[in-house]
Amino acid sequence: MPFPNCCPHCRTCWKPLRTSRRMSYENMESSEIFRKYGYSSDSLRMLESEEGQINAVFACFGSAAQHGQYYEKALSEFLATINRILAPSTPLKELKTAESQLNKKTIGQLLKIMNKHVKTDAQWVTDSWIKALEGRNFLIHRYFLEREDKFKTQAGRMAMLKELLTIETQLKEATDLVNGMRVAVVDQVSSNDTEKRENGSTLFTIEISQYENRD
Repeated sequence: MPFPNCCPHCRTCWKPLRTSRRMSYENMESSEIFRKYGYSSDSLRMLESEEGQINAVFACFGSAAQHGQYYEKALSEFLATINRILAPSTPLKELKTAESQLNKKTIGQLLKIMNKHVKTDAQWVTDSWIKALEGRNFLIHRYFLEREDKFKTQAGRMAMLKELLTIETQLKEATDLVNGMRVAVVDQVSSNDTEKRENGSTLFTIEISQYENRD
C-alpha cells in the first residue's frame, strides 16, 4: 500500500522539500523493514524528505485507526452471531435491539463481554485481543501527545512509522482471529458432518454462552 494512497490528504499536501539532503534507504535497515510490509520503491522514495516522512506518519496513523474500527466491528459481529445461534427462538426485534446496543459499545466494553461469554483454552488468543486493545487505545488517546518530540528528527519519525505499522499489524491479527472464530462457530453449528467436525485439526477451543443485552 503506497504511502500516497493511505489517506486522501497525501495526494494533495505532499510536496518534496527543496533540499539536497537525501537519505540512502538502499543502505538502511529501515528500507528492508518497510519492504517486508509490502511498500514499493516509489513509497520508500517518499521517505527521502522530511515532509514525506511526516505525511507518511499521518497516513499510517490513519490506516492503523481504520483497522481499529475493523476490530471493533469484528467483536460486535461475533457477539451478535453467538447470540443468534444460542437463542434461535428469540424474537427478531429483540435480537436487532441487542445488536444495535453492541454497535454502540467501545472495544473495551466489547472485550469485557467477550471475556465473560467466551472462554478459550489458549492464552495467546486472549493476549492478542488485549494487545490490540492497548495498541488502539494508545493510538487514539495518547499517541501524538507522547510522540510529539519524535517529529523533530529523522530517526524519531522512522521509529514512529515502525511503531504504527506494528500497532496496525496487531489490530489486523486480532480482527482476523475474531472473524475466524465467528466463521468457525457458524460452520460447527451448521455442519451435519459429525466425523468431519471431530477429525478436523484444532488450534484452540472455545466455550460460549449467550450474551444478554443487560451485560
